[in-house]
Amino acid sequence: MPRNLAHIPFETIRRAQGPVFTRRGGSAELPDLDTLERWLDTRPAVQVAFGFIGPDGEHRLHEADPRLVPLWQGGLTTSVRHIEHHFDAVRSLCDTIGVELDATVSATAFLSSTGHGASLHQDATDALIFQLAGIKRWWLTQSSEAQPPLTTVIPDRREDLPRLTSLPDPRREQVLDLRPHDVLFVPAGCWHRTQAMSASYSLTLILRRDTVRDHLRRHLDRRLGTVPCGLATLIPA
Repeated sequence: MPRNLAHIPFETIRRAQGPVFTRRGGSAELPDLDTLERWLDTRPAVQVAFGFIGPDGEHRLHEADPRLVPLWQGGLTTSVRHIEHHFDAVRSLCDTIGVELDATVSATAFLSSTGHGASLHQDATDALIFQLAGIKRWWLTQSSEAQPPLTTVIPDRREDLPRLTSLPDPRREQVLDLRPHDVLFVPAGCWHRTQAMSASYSLTLILRRDTVRDHLRRHLDRRLGTVPCGLATLIPA
């Protein structure tokens, strides 16, 4: 394991039923905010998938719309999806985390202006958040009144899920301020909301737990180079 990730408690995360917070747990060599902004300015828009969180705190996805890039400086939040395809350091981080947590990992960058964030929601997948710049406040809680998942803002997982039917007890909320190099694990189904206390840049790794099919396909990929489409459909889910 890279030494700059040695403080992340992977064993605890594997067993976790709730959030796991690590102060200054990750110092991976990831693109800083200036690097990301310069890259966005020069990339053809068609190669980048964007989203934004509006004033209502709801996440919306927009394919290849460069007008969304400056929104985070105008009081909202911009997300840049699948940046592991564009930065080797992010791809390497996803691969490392995937091995440690036995998952397929993708990455989304979130850029938030001061005072903005996501409204109360749950996600259908586990997530590992690396805070890279600024301070973002998280409110987290479990709820016994509703079965997860109910709503989701994680990109690529906007299934038609039932809407939130009851709010978790605010007296049971855990409040955390994530600062640069802090790492937070948020399990699927955990209620949470966020607010940037200063201009914030974070990286969310979306963890999709591997199935037997994933393991078989990866083995065949290594053996054959790629899995023929016809054969892939025969691998049991």
